[in-house]
Amino acid sequence: MLVIKFMMIILGIILLLIMGYQIIMYLRPGIFPPKKVVKDRIVLSGGLGIIFLFIGIIITIFGK
Repeated sequence: MLVIKFMMIILGIILLLIMGYQIIMYLRPGIFPPKKVVKDRIVLSGGLGIIFLFIGIIITIFGK
């Protein structure tokens, strides 16, 4: 259970870092992927990152 807790939290942090990179990529002028694709990546990685981080924290607090 300890491994699952840390894995969920670390996966959430990594996905949030990916979201940050995608935001920087979105703000840079002249990017190769279309802005709609980058927006979708931002929403997907950010949403999943927050969900995984939240689940990891909940498991840490309420898990045995």
